[in-house]
Amino acid sequence: MSFLKNKYTYFPAYIALIILAYIILFAHLERLPLHVWDEAHRGVNAQEIIQNNEWLVVTYGGQPDLYGTKPPMLVWTQALLMKIVGQGELAVRLPSALAGLGICLILFISLWKYLKNKWIAIIAVLVMLSSYGFITRHGARSGDTDVLMTFFSLLFALNFFRYLEFKRNKYIYYASIFLALATLTKSVAVFMFAPGLLLYILYKKKFSHLLQNKHFYYSGILFFVMVCAYYINRELKLPGYLSAVWENEFAGRYLEANDGHTDSFWFYLRNLADRFVFSPVLIGIPLVWFIKDERKKKAFTFSFVLALSFLSVISLAQTKLMWYDIPTFPFWALMIAVIIYIVIDFIRNLIVRWVPFPSILMYAMLVLLFFKPISASINTTFNPELSDGDKKFFRLSNYLRDKIDDNIMLHQTFIVDANPSELHNQFPYRLAHVRFYTNILNERGSNIGYKSVDDIKIGDNLLVKDDFYKEQITSQYKVEVNDEYFEVCYYTIIDPIP
Repeated sequence: MSFLKNKYTYFPAYIALIILAYIILFAHLERLPLHVWDEAHRGVNAQEIIQNNEWLVVTYGGQPDLYGTKPPMLVWTQALLMKIVGQGELAVRLPSALAGLGICLILFISLWKYLKNKWIAIIAVLVMLSSYGFITRHGARSGDTDVLMTFFSLLFALNFFRYLEFKRNKYIYYASIFLALATLTKSVAVFMFAPGLLLYILYKKKFSHLLQNKHFYYSGILFFVMVCAYYINRELKLPGYLSAVWENEFAGRYLEANDGHTDSFWFYLRNLADRFVFSPVLIGIPLVWFIKDERKKKAFTFSFVLALSFLSVISLAQTKLMWYDIPTFPFWALMIAVIIYIVIDFIRNLIVRWVPFPSILMYAMLVLLFFKPISASINTTFNPELSDGDKKFFRLSNYLRDKIDDNIMLHQTFIVDANPSELHNQFPYRLAHVRFYTNILNERGSNIGYKSVDDIKIGDNLLVKDDFYKEQITSQYKVEVNDEYFEVCYYTIIDPIP
């Protein structure tokens, strides 16, 4: 057993985790085009911050963005990265990938230090990296707000837990700062943890102690100053923002189904197994109550209450989207890691007398358990695939990406993929993925705009993907086909058809 306590025992696991984290979170981040809606929408927001040098009032299509009303912490980060690595998929997705890495590091360090158990820390990270829902759309390999908010909310929750455990006031200030950063990333989403946090405080009989601590109020003031500084200044600079926030993020999502995204109360529980591979391990929850380690019980109970309460709150909401449960993933991972360790440690202790090196047995069991799901995560990284429907939908994006890669300019070109009312009132959000790439081409010297069929003139160069618009154009005009890419056609308008 002495080998298990040797510091070199864990080196192979550390090296494996570093390699796996890099491959699963960072490799080929630029492989796929930006996804509509949110990812491409945020990408355009970030581009326009750079173009206009306007950091407070986020715009889309040159107009104040009152559809994507979430605070701009993610967009600010993406804009800063665009200044460093250039405009492209990498700058849009890197904040989420870094946040995903941060979540893994926080889990590892927190479990190692608090539970004094490196194996549980290692298992928790492996559980995260093997979870499909954590790394795919709206996850750590996507330029959306969910994982960055999860990163800050995890730091908030763990620092609040440390305060309750160790009664050091510095932790409540840390918790307040991270709560503010989570709020500035995805608005009120982090407050879905509030009922669970209150339940845990009452369970630990710390409520009166909390109310009697002046630092609790000071930290609350710190939170409100940080958050209100943004919201008040944003409203003062362009009135109407707070009203849009109320409609989009409260009445328009929680109280009513947004854009038809509705389902039953059991939606998230029903889909958890598909998105979080090891969630069936949670049937082993009763095992935890039989262990003697009080710290494991406390960490497990805290995670269980927070994850289940968050899931309950979003399950009651009228709008339901698959990725809304991502903030619960680190807490499920912690619980699953504890259960897996209890089972593996029990098996190891049963046969340890026949095994010369117990750590080899531990490694063997972990490889057996994680090989298939980790391989699936790696395959997702190296062989990302769009569905057949998405392949057709993103043809124009890919066409424009090819021009960017080949450094080919498109001069006096117009994209026809919208009706007049869409273009004249507000640039359509459904074309955010197209606008992102035309912005890059225009910055490099192209001259690409957008037109409806009604505004076409003789001599126009047109990029058209949709069959409906192709038919309208070719039925009214003689065209020269300059280029074709699957469904995408590059026309020059010659003459009207008599």
